[in-house]
Amino acid sequence: MEKELSKTWRVLIEFDILKKWDRILIGLSGGKDSMFLVYALTEIKKRSPIPFDLTCFTVNPMFSCAFPKKELEDFCSSFNIPFYTEDLNIPSAIKDEGPCYTCFYFRWATLNRKAKELGFNKVALAHHGDDAAETFFHEPRNIGTAFNAPLVHLSFPHGTYGDKATYLLQGI
Repeated sequence: MEKELSKTWRVLIEFDILKKWDRILIGLSGGKDSMFLVYALTEIKKRSPIPFDLTCFTVNPMFSCAFPKKELEDFCSSFNIPFYTEDLNIPSAIKDEGPCYTCFYFRWATLNRKAKELGFNKVALAHHGDDAAETFFHEPRNIGTAFNAPLVHLSFPHGTYGDKATYLLQGI
């Protein structure tokens, strides 16, 4: 685990991504990647000479009534991180593009809107290397930019989504 934290910390420093008093909203899906990101950023925050704030946000896409809201709240609470969630009826919005495209688009837009509403200046998303192809093909259709497979994506939720974005290009 220290090796992964070391790599994450190195990338934050090397690309000068972490700034004093950043307010970072973490997109928490409940998967292993985003849960590791919460852990990693929490550990980095403990050791960092740069003060910054963390909060988690989850979009409930409403595909199932078994949404683990309580488990995600408890997870965030264990790290002493505030947690927000929003229900978004994605199944009702699915048209010709299919569920993956629609879910990606609406979750991305909701996360960035919430970040702006709550005054966050960065959004952090976690991607495993296996997600690289899917993320690559979704990104240009929705945002208009292409990028390498990131471990963490930090975007600035101002103006058009993705117009000012920094990507960490180092995977774990």
